[in-house]
Amino acid sequence: MSKNGEFKQMGVMQWYPAGKDHHGFSGNDAPIFFPESDDKLELDNYNTQFETENSALKIYRKLAKLRQRDEALIVGETVRDELINEDVILFSRYVQAVNNTATGSTFIVALNFGDKEQKIDFSIEPASKLIPSNKDLLNAEISVVTANVTDYRVRDHHNFVESPLVLPPKQAVLLKL
Repeated sequence: MSKNGEFKQMGVMQWYPAGKDHHGFSGNDAPIFFPESDDKLELDNYNTQFETENSALKIYRKLAKLRQRDEALIVGETVRDELINEDVILFSRYVQAVNNTATGSTFIVALNFGDKEQKIDFSIEPASKLIPSNKDLLNAEISVVTANVTDYRVRDHHNFVESPLVLPPKQAVLLKL
C-alpha cells in the first residue's frame, strides 16, 4: 500500500528504454492507465536486460533452462536449509540415495540477504550438513551468479574446501557438485 492508503500498481512491461509509445507497450502516445517506471538509468526494460550479462532476466532464463535439464532440479528434493547467520541461508537439492548420498548432481544455493559481504566455510556445520557424503567442494562449478557477484564466473570451477565462498551483500550463487 502507498502512504495514502491506496494499493500500489505494478508498471507495464517496458520493451525499450524510452519513447512516446510507452517504452514499446503501446503504439499510441495517449496516456495509459498503468504507471511507467521512473528509472532514470532505463535499466528495467527487456532490451537492456537482454543485453546485460547478469540481469534479472538472464538469471531467470538460466535457472529455467537448468531446471529443465538436470535430474536433481526436476525430481530431486530440497534436502536441507541452513541459516548460517541472520543474513545468510543455504540449501541443497539432489536426488537422495542411501546413507546420505546423492545420485547425479547436487546443487547448493547460497543467499546473502545482508548489507555486508559474507564468507561461507563449507567445512564446518551448519554448512557442511548440506553436502551428501559422496560429494565434495574440491571442484565445485559455478552455475549461476546474481548481478553484482564479481569474484565468480559461470562455468568456472573453484575449490571451496581450501577457501570459503565469498558472497557480496544482497547476492546469491548456485553451485553444482
